[in-house]
Amino acid sequence: MKLLELRKQKKITQSELAKILEIKQQYYSRYENNQAEPDIETLCKIADYYGVSLDYLCEHQSKALELPANLSQDDKQTIFAYLALPELKKAVIRGEIKALAII
Repeated sequence: MKLLELRKQKKITQSELAKILEIKQQYYSRYENNQAEPDIETLCKIADYYGVSLDYLCEHQSKALELPANLSQDDKQTIFAYLALPELKKAVIRGEIKALAII
């Protein structure tokens, strides 16, 4: 992620930014040093603060994702939240879905 670069452009400390994001400075430091990944809510707050897209923030080159037109807004948000998760968490969710589909 481009967190360090963006923070330095804003000339703000990790501590100041953590207060704005309402998280502990230690958490933000881990995100910036690629030792942990923020949850989707925090990731959205960071993107909003810097005025960038999630794709830009995560350095993701996405192809246009075409979703069925009949999906609800809630379903679309759920899909995009899933796509933003780290692979390990996606695997857990896929397992849960498979287990529910069997029932």
